[in-house]
Amino acid sequence: MHYMKAALRSLTGSRAARRDRKQAYALARSPLVGLDALASRAPSDSAKDRPIFIFSAGWRSGSTLLQRLICSDQETLLWGEPYDLCEIIQTLARLPRPVTQEWPPDEFFLHNGSSDNLASDWIANLYPSLPDLRDSLRAMVWRLLAEPAHASGAARWGLKEVRFGIEEAVFLHWLFPDAKFLMISRDVDDAFRSYQNFSSAMNWYAKWPSGPAFTPFAFARHRQHILNQFPQIAERTGGMIISYEDLTQGITNVDEIAQYCGLKIDGGILDHRVQGPKETTILTEKRLSWLDRTLLRAGTTYANHSNRANRWQGAD
Repeated sequence: MHYMKAALRSLTGSRAARRDRKQAYALARSPLVGLDALASRAPSDSAKDRPIFIFSAGWRSGSTLLQRLICSDQETLLWGEPYDLCEIIQTLARLPRPVTQEWPPDEFFLHNGSSDNLASDWIANLYPSLPDLRDSLRAMVWRLLAEPAHASGAARWGLKEVRFGIEEAVFLHWLFPDAKFLMISRDVDDAFRSYQNFSSAMNWYAKWPSGPAFTPFAFARHRQHILNQFPQIAERTGGMIISYEDLTQGITNVDEIAQYCGLKIDGGILDHRVQGPKETTILTEKRLSWLDRTLLRAGTTYANHSNRANRWQGAD
């Protein structure tokens, strides 16, 4: 029996190690647990900047139109999906996942006056403080996005993205507690029809390189996955949810957007369409094929089912 236990340990690791791995996977599947633990141990502090973040439920959903509307305030600059394939914000937002109320333990941190005799102490695990971690993460985002915007003369800054969800929202809100969050979505058929005619290659990625959105199914799955998170993002950040149809049909009051963001914006921007870098024809009246519509419904259903089954957000 002792031999069997020793062999099992050699092949699979100790029981404690296997238990820790199971807990680690649970944390990875519930990313907000780590963010919330980090935020409670290193709470948000006052930040001078008030960035504006536009979250879009996938592509061709009006995020660029909303971005242009916000940028009609002459003192505001919103970046457009900066270095999107690099997943800079997504990667930073994932860093807090391992944090709990117990890890890192308090004895790992360098405390005031504790550096006098480090050579005589156990320093194999010696960490800067959690507020230092928070401030370094904020400095990375600020240096990449805020500093160049301010250098260009903008007083306000931000970005629009088509891939961000609840984890990125909570992360950014923790770093910038005065940030404003706008979320926009569009009818899935209209959005895909626009994608179909805007990008002849249809070679965009929800996650590079493992998450291509080359098909109607993948396009709708990505869109619905983000859309399902909008209510929670609004609750956690005080954000504003906008429908592309309501915005373009005058149902959404532009003044409400301006008041929420604290900007002076020009609603006339909505009447002025700007062509992309490549000349394309957006055939808004073209009907989708039966197969495309079926795959769009299947992708939407799959995302809804996955959302209910996985509860990956971990904030409920």
